[in-house]
Amino acid sequence: MAKASKEVVVESPEGASTHQLVSDFFRTDIMNHCEFLKQLNEFGGEDCYLIAEICNRLVEQTKGVKAQAVAPFYGVAGDKVDPSEVGHIARDDFQKHKSFPRNCFNIMMVYAALTGLDGHEYNVYELAYLNSDSSFVFYIAQLIFAIQSILLYVVVSDNALHYDIAFNQKDASVILIDACTTIFIVCFCYAQFTGAQTFTKAVKGVVGSYLVKDEDLVIQIIGANRGKWRPELCLMMNQIVNEYAISLAPVINFYFILLSSNAMDALLNGFSLLFIFELDDYILPLFAGIDVEDKLVINAHDFIMVPPVNEDLSCKQIGPDVIQNVKLYVSVQIESKTINIYSRVSSTKYNKTSYVFDGPQAKKFLTMADESLLCVRQFKDIHD
Repeated sequence: MAKASKEVVVESPEGASTHQLVSDFFRTDIMNHCEFLKQLNEFGGEDCYLIAEICNRLVEQTKGVKAQAVAPFYGVAGDKVDPSEVGHIARDDFQKHKSFPRNCFNIMMVYAALTGLDGHEYNVYELAYLNSDSSFVFYIAQLIFAIQSILLYVVVSDNALHYDIAFNQKDASVILIDACTTIFIVCFCYAQFTGAQTFTKAVKGVVGSYLVKDEDLVIQIIGANRGKWRPELCLMMNQIVNEYAISLAPVINFYFILLSSNAMDALLNGFSLLFIFELDDYILPLFAGIDVEDKLVINAHDFIMVPPVNEDLSCKQIGPDVIQNVKLYVSVQIESKTINIYSRVSSTKYNKTSYVFDGPQAKKFLTMADESLLCVRQFKDIHD
């Protein structure tokens, strides 16, 4: 069985290393899925250990090797946790240890999604999506959507028929302000548009536990309302405002400012449209107590536990085991469906371990690895 490093690499807040956490997660049945997910965004360049363990686990799964069973230290004696304390719906097996699957393909999808959202500025619609069980956030998102829609309608309808004023605008200061603010609006709209697109791409089928099929859920909670329409509505409102409507904002802004009678009106008109599209961001301080990173983890939790199908993604190892306790370099070869991991033997010599993939998911898996793993960039950096 291929092994990777177990040396302390990066200290986590709990004092355990990044690689130790990843190794334990893939090699044992310990139920630390949420803990693992919360660390994904903190791996940085040490995600070489993540891909090494994913490759090793895929090799084991291809051979039919099960994860090592553990004697659970949680949910026993005085350490029992009430479901209400962690926001779970009560169920009979809450304290019992279960061997949950580790779907390596889905884990890579979640890693790609979370790294893509790194530094993302969330709005009220995205927050309502991630926290769709909260009625308060959901209703506030609906209210903001209604306000933005009404204000935008008023701006467009009240000025749509005044095109003769725009065509006859002769004030040089108004035209100058129009040109300057339009450039700013284009940049702002592009940032909002790409941000909304990034979020939509990340959550579609990944950071959205409600999208997991009922038959694929490892934990079946009888009578639990999984509610699929709320998150879908939140996602749709976000797309309407921050993808579709905002793509027309530069044109509306350019026309709207030309209707101004003087330079001061032009300045006010230019920033009024910006205010409308920023309303979904301005409301966020109201929800400062919500941990967005935690909500991302909760939404991805069920997705990484969808039982894997070996025929969809298999892997075989060529070469020696990855050397433990050393620096690793990783390269991805999409065309040959291969990931090469180089483990340090000395300051000038590295052993090469190749993992060859097969199955319908192989090419997509390798593409995600090549695009999202920071350790792949480190390998490319040594050639620059």
